[in-house]
Amino acid sequence: MKELVLEKKYSEVYTMPSGKKFVLPIRYEGWRCISAFFTADARAVRTALPSDKLKPLLMVPGKAVIVLMGMEYRMVDQLAPYNEFMVGVLVQYRPLFNIPGWPALFNPIYRPGLYSRLGVYVHYLPVTTEEAREGGVEGYGYPKSVNDIAFTNEGGAITCDLVTDGIGELSLKVKEIPVKHMKLNFNTWSVKDDRLLYTPIETIGDFGVRAIPGGAELTLGEGPIADDLRDLGIGNLAVGGFNGFNIDSLLHAPKELLPL
Repeated sequence: MKELVLEKKYSEVYTMPSGKKFVLPIRYEGWRCISAFFTADARAVRTALPSDKLKPLLMVPGKAVIVLMGMEYRMVDQLAPYNEFMVGVLVQYRPLFNIPGWPALFNPIYRPGLYSRLGVYVHYLPVTTEEAREGGVEGYGYPKSVNDIAFTNEGGAITCDLVTDGIGELSLKVKEIPVKHMKLNFNTWSVKDDRLLYTPIETIGDFGVRAIPGGAELTLGEGPIADDLRDLGIGNLAVGGFNGFNIDSLLHAPKELLPL
């Protein structure tokens, strides 16, 4: 039996333009994920952000942090199961200072309070079902598209493959990391109706965090996401990452809506 429990402390009904209604927060149960962090050219990353109020975290001078994350959702309380792949940027909102090297010294996963409204700006978020795409776009402004996303396990590693129109776009392979049961909270940044949305996601599960380089391989194929990652100057060496199993989570309504 799990020691920690996520409880819904409120409910809010959101009606999409299609007429479909969602009750927030949305609960996800029993899902798994893999993630890896890579550096990219900070100048190129800044031009990809929707507002100069969002500042990319700098692993070293001139190098921002790209987050790649594959998610396999097996049970969602208001949606059919689906898979998802995120390309994001670790950012702060209007920080007083943005010191290169802080992410290496103070892991943002464990020390989010050292940063100013830390979150992941969601740059791409492909999913495998139309209803998941519609809900994410209409409710949160997430840049979702419908793609093929598949997971495989082999030799102590998990691979997530993203396919666009039958062509391999990218493949992320992460060596499994020993886990412990813990609670991790995340926040995302997105844009909807010319406003920045800051959205909290609570999670509890079996997580393993890698705070040293290595342990992941990224293979870029053909397609707009792969081409964009190349244009951002994404590096070959993973600088960190994590995996998670048996995860329960709550996707909340945005807690802040701010001007661009």
